[in-house]
Amino acid sequence: MRSPRKARTANNLGYAYALACRDAEALVQFSRAVTLDPADSRARVNRRLLEEGMLFRDGERHCR
Repeated sequence: MRSPRKARTANNLGYAYALACRDAEALVQFSRAVTLDPADSRARVNRRLLEEGMLFRDGERHCR
């Protein structure tokens, strides 16, 4: 990770984890992004949508 102290990097990593069905790790990264930049709402929204099962459209990811 080139920019470990940037909220955008943590949010993007969280999204990648979520897409790969690694939800627990995604939530950690979304929370980390919120801590790094509380004013940036993207990670907060992504975390909430993942918790509610609404981050991706049906069929957009294939978890087993």
